[in-house]
Amino acid sequence: MAVVSVVVLASCVAGDGDGETPTVATPTTAIEPSPAPSTQLGELTWTTGIDESGAPVDILEEFSRHDLVIYAAVEVENAPAGETLSANWSLDGEPIAAIDSTVTIDSESDTGWVSFTLTWDGDSLWPTGVLGIEITASSGATSSGEVQITSS
Repeated sequence: MAVVSVVVLASCVAGDGDGETPTVATPTTAIEPSPAPSTQLGELTWTTGIDESGAPVDILEEFSRHDLVIYAAVEVENAPAGETLSANWSLDGEPIAAIDSTVTIDSESDTGWVSFTLTWDGDSLWPTGVLGIEITASSGATSSGEVQITSS
């Protein structure tokens, strides 16, 4: 948001009124920088489950390729109703556009958790490698992280 301030002084007379030309101030403009996005995203947490509030039940540094579900959870603060969060996934740095997803915040909230879930549904196991996610709020806030999927 830019704030524009205009100051005008009209008919200021210099001197003692002996016919000198009046001095008029020139309008000035002050532009303030745009404020930071109101929505704030915390550090991304990788977990195998979430509780009833959406918070992670554990914090993991890596996943096994045998795990059936992977959650990427992020704490969200000051989110207005209608704010959207988009998740872009990658494996070993290569985008996986087919699983990108978006959620919309239903009601204004001071704080809460949002999670994005991947569920493996197949006969084979997760591929090993580095799974990544970048979460972007419609207001511009971002949070991202990576986790290793191991063969154990």
